[in-house]
Parts: sequence; structure tokens; C-alpha cells
Amino acid sequence: MNNYEETFKTLLKIRVSEVSSSIFELHPLNQLFILSLQTDDKQIAFRAAWIIETVFLKEPHYFPNYSRQVIDAYNITENWSCLRSYTKLVMWILSPKNKFPTLESGQRKRILEKTFACLLDLNCPIAVKVNCFDILYYLKNDEDWIQEELTALISLCISENPTPAIKSRGNRLLKKLK
Repeated sequence: MNNYEETFKTLLKIRVSEVSSSIFELHPLNQLFILSLQTDDKQIAFRAAWIIETVFLKEPHYFPNYSRQVIDAYNITENWSCLRSYTKLVMWILSPKNKFPTLESGQRKRILEKTFACLLDLNCPIAVKVNCFDILYYLKNDEDWIQEELTALISLCISENPTPAIKSRGNRLLKKLK
């Protein structure tokens, strides 16, 4: 069995309860980032991003050394399933939970641009959209106009597509924005 087949088999079979940093012994973290960005097999890409997300959120000590790769992957990928994982990681990087060094303004600008691009895409899934709301909330003080735009976007989404996730996350953020 070749390396790709082994990776494929492992990534498809692993369960959330089995995911830990020990997987990096079999599949190095840099390999998982590469797999999450490839476009030939979206299922493998999703599973690689999901494993990165699961391990990083369980073991945040990975963020200081890999924040750049997370942000790069967030900016590069167009796979909505991967973006769901990467938006969660970017939310954590920007959140007050992150006690590690802050991002450079260039990185924050790239996150801002990608986040708005996602929100303006009519195909953006709801899970990614609500995570993007949180990302913009964490970036609200970077530019004068972000808070106003975020408030308008959330209000529009609630009125046009009032799904439970949009209403719940949207209303929570609207309260914080007042």
C-alpha cells in the first residue's frame, strides 16, 4: 500500500474520539495542511482540515507555531467543508482565549478580505457564514466601518434567511455590538 492509500485509509476511518496529536506521528502536520488544500479529493481535504481543527482546539499549544499555516489555509482554500474547520481556527486565533502573540496587521487584513468574500458568496454554507460573523466581530476594531457593516450583514441574513443558526449566532452578536 502506498503512502497516499495509507493516509486515505487513516483519515477516513478516524473518529473524533480517536483524534489526538499522536496522529502527527503517522501523518505530519505539514502533510495534513497540504492534504487539506489539495483539490483532487475533497473528502480527504475535509478530513485533513477537520483533524487539524480537532487537535488544535483540544491542544491550543499548536497555535503559536502554526497560526501562519492556519491563516494561509483559510485564505487559500475554496472548499467549504475545509473552510468550516479553518473558520473555527481563525475564530480561536482572534478570540480573547488566545494568549499567544497577536497577528500582524497584514494577516488581519487578509483574514478580513477572505471573510467578506465568503459572506458575499451566495454558495456560502450557513456554518461558515456564522463563523465569519464571529471573525468579523473579533476584527471590528481594526477598521471604523466593520462594526456597521457586520451589524447590517447580520440583520440582513436574519431577515432573509432566518435559520436557527443564523438567528442564534446573529442575535447574540447583535446584542454584543450595541
